[in-house]
Amino acid sequence: MGAREFGLRVDQQMRERQIGASKLAARVGELPDGRVLDATGVRLIRQGRREKYDTELVRRIALAVGLDEDEAYWTAGVWPAPLDLESYRRYRQLVTTIPKAVSPGTVALPVSSELDQLIRRNRRRGDRRHLHLVKPVAA
Repeated sequence: MGAREFGLRVDQQMRERQIGASKLAARVGELPDGRVLDATGVRLIRQGRREKYDTELVRRIALAVGLDEDEAYWTAGVWPAPLDLESYRRYRQLVTTIPKAVSPGTVALPVSSELDQLIRRNRRRGDRRHLHLVKPVAA
């Protein structure tokens, strides 16, 4: 998945809900880093010509046009690459339902063979949602 597929999904949702480019840009608003999406940026997204996405932008666009967040992340390609949509949903469920905070931004998870497989498939220290995985701890 990538920019083209994400752009097609956003375009489809915008047409169904009759949302124009300016209205979508207004709904997205100012991003935490100070960037603002404008009508030209929306046009580039719809055409699949925008290459780089971050999770906050994808989340806000998904909310504005009524896309499922997991599907939007998967379509835009803003999570660990080797996972398919169902694996990503299980990964997010594990991360959000069983965390024990070690320090801000770091999560220690109970030992789980499914989680071990997900972590091994993606050797990066953190994903693009800025969640850093540490070695699983015994439950």
